Amino acid sequence: MAKNKNTGKTKVAKFPANGKISDTDLLKKIRELIAADSGNLFYTNHALDRMEERGFTRRQVDCCIQKGWVKEPNYYDHKNGNYVVSITRGCAGETIDVILAWCPEDNVVVITVY
Repeated sequence: MAKNKNTGKTKVAKFPANGKISDTDLLKKIRELIAADSGNLFYTNHALDRMEERGFTRRQVDCCIQKGWVKEPNYYDHKNGNYVVSITRGCAGETIDVILAWCPEDNVVVITVY
């Protein structure tokens, strides 16, 4: 794996420019990015608020990302220039759904949790 010249972070995924990627490949790339550097995972304030409101922990969100499956097909968000996917998983006796965005900077952003 090569390092990004500007950030020094390990680059593990190539962002498709054509706006198309399979759900399986997207989930694999998201997991690779986070495994290579946990600093690649960010939470929006909205996601943190929803987690607190609904009683979900970061550990449950991590479990969903690492072991969950795609609930709804991914799509390319032209407005923000990223891929968005919904992942679901049973964790700690509850079902958790996480909406993620894979950004061209090779960051993964948790948009919301329910």
